[in-house]
Amino acid sequence: MKWTKADAEPPAIDELSLIFRTTGVDLTVSACTKALQEACLVASDVTHVVAVTCSDQSTPGYDLFVCQKLGLQPGVQRVMLQGVGCAGGLAALRAAADIAAAASQRGRPARILVFACELCTLFSDAAAALVVCNGFAVGEKQKPIFEIMEGASMLVPETSAQMSSNVMKNGMIATITKDVPKIAVSAISPMFEQLRHTLGISNNPSPLARLQPAGFDWAIHPGGAAILRGAKQAMHLTDDHIRASLEIYRTRGNSSSPTVLVVLDSLRRMGRGRDNVVATSFGPGLTIEMCIMKRCRHDDQAQPTCDLQHSTSPGVPEEAPQQVPIDADLSEPDETPSTPAFASFRGRLTKYRYTETVTRAQDGLAAAAALTPSTKRTRTTVTAVVQSGSGPSLRPKKKRKTSKYADPSKYAHLSPLLDILEPNLICVFVGTNPGVQTAAAGHAYAHPSNLFWKLLYSSGLTDRRLKPEEDRSLPALYCMGNTNIVERPSKDAAELSKDETAAGTENLNAKFLKYKPEATDFKYGWQDEKHNMGKSKDGEDELDSDGDVWRGSKVFVTTSTSGLAANLKPAEKEAIWKPFGEWVRKRRAKKGFVPRQAEAAQEAVEKADDS
Repeated sequence: MKWTKADAEPPAIDELSLIFRTTGVDLTVSACTKALQEACLVASDVTHVVAVTCSDQSTPGYDLFVCQKLGLQPGVQRVMLQGVGCAGGLAALRAAADIAAAASQRGRPARILVFACELCTLFSDAAAALVVCNGFAVGEKQKPIFEIMEGASMLVPETSAQMSSNVMKNGMIATITKDVPKIAVSAISPMFEQLRHTLGISNNPSPLARLQPAGFDWAIHPGGAAILRGAKQAMHLTDDHIRASLEIYRTRGNSSSPTVLVVLDSLRRMGRGRDNVVATSFGPGLTIEMCIMKRCRHDDQAQPTCDLQHSTSPGVPEEAPQQVPIDADLSEPDETPSTPAFASFRGRLTKYRYTETVTRAQDGLAAAAALTPSTKRTRTTVTAVVQSGSGPSLRPKKKRKTSKYADPSKYAHLSPLLDILEPNLICVFVGTNPGVQTAAAGHAYAHPSNLFWKLLYSSGLTDRRLKPEEDRSLPALYCMGNTNIVERPSKDAAELSKDETAAGTENLNAKFLKYKPEATDFKYGWQDEKHNMGKSKDGEDELDSDGDVWRGSKVFVTTSTSGLAANLKPAEKEAIWKPFGEWVRKRRAKKGFVPRQAEAAQEAVEKADDS
């Protein structure tokens, strides 16, 4: 073919935008369709959309046209990210995890479609799509690929001039200095240590906090050979640890924001692999994104759940997937890769899952694949599902920064929650300490995401669903009470000291010895008699209300009712609570308990007078 000078002229920016809003949108729709199919979802199931690109700045964003072509509901909540470059894939995943966590806190399902698309930016064109679901949205048909344990973003100080893209007449002109690989590599170890530290200081420290880098598979954004070599050396890894990044670097190259998602897809198709995975990417700023994930194992199924299929465009020969020799040497192409450092995330995201489908257009090729995350609960067989955890499995609830001890003066403006106790109750519920919203309301379990009052009703402990304002009627109407180990309120239990908890436990025993309830519920089943609460310590026998020797209150442990604890579905929690509800009902019948309606009504009057 003869090339002319006109052929060498770059297309104008309006031409590039038109290409992106036609070809790019179609490519993204293809990826999203595959992601939804693999996730066993339909368009109407999607509650949120998080999209990312740096290829086009026109408004409305391309996410709108993708949503319209997919037939998503007009009310779907959309978020569009721009200006994050090669870090965009994980940045979008992190944003989705936050949304999933926030929905979990409110007790709502979240099915978040995440997609990234880039055309005419770097060395290949690509679109990747995935679905992020929280615990309320995952059904039995889904099988997660990864469980996201922790994620974060960090900015490397004084590096904004190292990587940038500026709008010029013919599009975006990228500036990438020769120092970018070195800076990017230097940010990996500090970011990894930060995530491990966060995992280690959480309320439920993860064994991953002690796992060395070589204990993980690594999905590193393949911005260039210098980055891959530098990361391997800095983290003491082998080619096997970064095998998926090597494959994509050799066979596809850097596609900007979708690339790390493509690497994750490649990794999950490479056999069983290590149980845990670190994904990291870099973008302008310099910014580094990183997340630590855990593979969801499904021993009843062969891994991976689906193969990467390449479909060809007319006139383009079919290309078979390629494997990269693990010991192959890397040669540095004539390009300086992209990669940056970090900005802070939002704390621990637990119990989220992540599934993903990737569609790539390169040399006329389109490809689709699937990822899956895990947790104790089955989630999604789709391309990517995150379970938080949490959280971006990121219950669940919105991702929060890890708490540390808070002096009582921080919440001195809030009053302690009053105990609801009287002698010889059938059971007393025990919490750790009141939350901020509960203390502000002055009534037990007042946060709208807490399932306490709902579970009392569904398990048969109450004959109707009470409101938090009716908490003081529990003794009169149901022969039940409520107390806490520590009286003072806080955001969560991590803000309490060990001394406070120890002292609270002693006080709790004293309360049970004084009031002698038959049983206590510590929000999985009956505990041994040695765990009974309120036993006399002086060796002297005390008598219960029936004149028998008092041997302490029986302990029944159920699930937490907090909106933060979303590792179990509401139905699973209810199944654990029901046996206790049946026991309490039988005890009420045996005792001949008669609700004291007048007393409960008086409580309501006094409450109204107080307000």
